[in-house]
Amino acid sequence: MSTHDEDECDERVKITIFTAADSKDSRTTVSLIYSIEVLYGPNAGIYGFAPEHRELRFHEALCKLPVIAGIIRAMKNRGQIRRGILELPAEVYKLYFDKFGNPVFNNDYLEETQQLEKPKPRTPEPAPVKTIPPPAVPQKKSLQSIY
Repeated sequence: MSTHDEDECDERVKITIFTAADSKDSRTTVSLIYSIEVLYGPNAGIYGFAPEHRELRFHEALCKLPVIAGIIRAMKNRGQIRRGILELPAEVYKLYFDKFGNPVFNNDYLEETQQLEKPKPRTPEPAPVKTIPPPAVPQKKSLQSIY
């Protein structure tokens, strides 16, 4: 996969999409593209999109592909994460990879990133056990010291 010619077959990748609050209206939930994962070859890895390039409006060609369109339709609630494996047709591949197979979007090379995971629900920490010191017992005085 050193170069990608128009005659080559489609490329398989994994796309991660998540839902979050809209940056303009926190009451609205939107779907955003988090990363593209190269499954095979020398550039195998997960590459994240910059926050300013995550909105679906920047990825119209990708969103028209059946797998991605289905994932987007299925995502209704905030905080969901879905991944889809798909083959990128040559015309879509060119939007996300340079001629050497490096992940790129809008002339910006994508950075390797970590897999997006749902935040683990916080388990309440047990309240610290407070030890109450025993009540102070007055020292006994000898009868001689009292008189």
